Amino acid sequence: LYMSDGIRRIDYVLSYSITDPNIEAERQRLRNEFEKNLEEEGLELERDWKTYFVRIHAPWEVLTRHAEISQVRMPIKSPAVPVPAQVACPLLFSFRLPEEVEARFKPKKFTCPFNRERETMFDIKEPASFFRPHVRSRIAYSILLRNKFGHGATEFGIAKALALGMYDGAYPLHDGDYDDKAIDNDRKVLYHHWARFSCFLRYQPVDLIRDYFGSKIGFYFAWLGFYTWMLFPAAILGLVVFIYGIVTMWWENQVSDEICNDYFNLTMCPLCDKFCGYWSLGESCQSAMVSVKGCLLDYFNLTMCPLCDKFCGYWSLGESCQKVSWDLQTFRQEEERPMVWPKVTVVFQVRHTKRNWITQEDEPWLPFIYRIPRYMLSAVLVLFAVSIGTNIYRIPRYMLSAVLVLFAVSIGTNIYRIPRYMLSAEECSPSGCLVELCMQLGITMAGSQLILVWLNFRWLIQAMAGKSEEERKKTGLSRWELDYLHVDIGPRGLFFEYLEMVIQFGFVSLFVAAFPLAPLLALINNILEIRLDAQKFVCSLRRPMVGRAADIGVWYYILEAISTISVCTNAFVIAFTSEFIPRLVYTRVYSPDGSLNGYLNFSLSYFEVEDFSEKNTPRNPLHLGHNVTFCRYRDLREPPWAEDPYEYSNAFWHVLAARLAFVVVFQNITFLLTRFLDLLIPDTSYDLQDAIKMEEQLVSRAILDFELQRTKQR
Repeated sequence: LYMSDGIRRIDYVLSYSITDPNIEAERQRLRNEFEKNLEEEGLELERDWKTYFVRIHAPWEVLTRHAEISQVRMPIKSPAVPVPAQVACPLLFSFRLPEEVEARFKPKKFTCPFNRERETMFDIKEPASFFRPHVRSRIAYSILLRNKFGHGATEFGIAKALALGMYDGAYPLHDGDYDDKAIDNDRKVLYHHWARFSCFLRYQPVDLIRDYFGSKIGFYFAWLGFYTWMLFPAAILGLVVFIYGIVTMWWENQVSDEICNDYFNLTMCPLCDKFCGYWSLGESCQSAMVSVKGCLLDYFNLTMCPLCDKFCGYWSLGESCQKVSWDLQTFRQEEERPMVWPKVTVVFQVRHTKRNWITQEDEPWLPFIYRIPRYMLSAVLVLFAVSIGTNIYRIPRYMLSAVLVLFAVSIGTNIYRIPRYMLSAEECSPSGCLVELCMQLGITMAGSQLILVWLNFRWLIQAMAGKSEEERKKTGLSRWELDYLHVDIGPRGLFFEYLEMVIQFGFVSLFVAAFPLAPLLALINNILEIRLDAQKFVCSLRRPMVGRAADIGVWYYILEAISTISVCTNAFVIAFTSEFIPRLVYTRVYSPDGSLNGYLNFSLSYFEVEDFSEKNTPRNPLHLGHNVTFCRYRDLREPPWAEDPYEYSNAFWHVLAARLAFVVVFQNITFLLTRFLDLLIPDTSYDLQDAIKMEEQLVSRAILDFELQRTKQR
């Protein structure tokens, strides 16, 4: 971790290799120019000509100058003032370190932007340890991004140097080894208290994760821990509903009794054209018994929909706590832009630029006329995926589940099911469409999560294949050589980690009314996902560049949109796939005694087999061993002997009106409830607001006292 003198800390490492001797001379010239400019910036370099590594150290003068320019908030000398306990948000961020390990983050130190003229105001005990390693590496990286290696307009930045092959690696170092024999360091603490699978019931050290990897990765794991914690009550309620459904399978129920009773064994119409035969109603006895009875499922849905809709609001409360705890309340995302745009110019050939009125710099820009083909291509791909999902349903049902596991990697492959069940209810069993939808969503979600977990395990095994760090260290490899052998996180960083969790959140929120076990499966998956991601970042990946962020970015708005849409989706699922509304209409309007007696006959319509066209007539009409004159199918239509045969009956329009009314009432009640919760639960707690005001007052007082003392000394 230190230079050859054992005093100066290594803040960044550049590595290169000689692959093509023909162009190596030009690359060496560019490297020399690049490194010469780094030294002119004040950085100290140490080269290793045998292994082709360049070690970079940022001295005190460089750190203080760039910390002042970047407005880095550093701790000041402040009196011991008690901080409200709510600032740490122990309820929202449930996973935490043991108290003896977390003690260094308590109490929270007051901070203000660093200023070299007020250097004595800051809590500088030792200059070598005043700036944390993640701050030092971020300052070194900001210099690397702007450093030139030529005279051209685009010949600058470490990102362009990596693209040209001048270097093949640029990374900060890990704090050391993580095995039991290693000396105490942050990486070892993270491994023993976070990354091991035996710690799945332990707290998650979000403060140390932020201190080691930066706030961008810290917010990802804080959000993932919060999301996992929010799944606990939903998983318990879903499990209770599922157990209740299993227990009530053998309870007395009028509809299932009529379906399973041989006396009511009606002849049903074929489920497909020509190749399917007639079948007996008793064949759907099992699906009728499996369907959840009673109003418990409806209460579960009424509880889950406001919870899903208010998920982002609860997270905003926790996010504001972390902003204060991590000194990000005044951070703006524009501060990071100078670090990002040079990397974009490397990957794409920029043809159009537009001046940013905030930064007054030319940035890559794509005119609207060039976006239209991309929008059209995206729409075609979405429609193609939906068409595949629609045609998949025509495959035999025993093959459907396996096919869905392979193709349903996004929510779009399942959204089409709701309108299909609304328009073609006759393809469902007489007990309703909810059972089929529940089974298919269960297999889809469980299968996709198993595949993703298996892929993560496989990636970890491949990344950790070969010699361990301890074995490699015995061969004499240095820390920078060991880190070079790790996998680079890549430019997209946490994109796929967020994408996987957002897709899962879509499954849980959009279809929780059809599949009550979705929160439980998501909970189990997330408990494993946290430890798998921790293993990757601590053991298998190079230490990523410390990125700053004040929130989870655009993913918050995606989650908010999914949460809002989930209310409408679940309302339609309850209204159009379950038998709740039709049974309610039957008992209130059509039943002579207010019970479900006769509901089965009410929900099935008649069809005269002579009305089949030649291409739709079953190949084997004697499949049941007798001639069939009339068959029944699930729909509310007029019988063939009516004046308007096969037209929708009055009961159909009554049920449809009731379903639409339920959707409207359900949505409005849910939105009113969530708005009421918004009034009760502010985005920033009152204790946190008091803590922010107290910190601002103490910082202002400390600056004023310092200026008064400096004035007296003059």
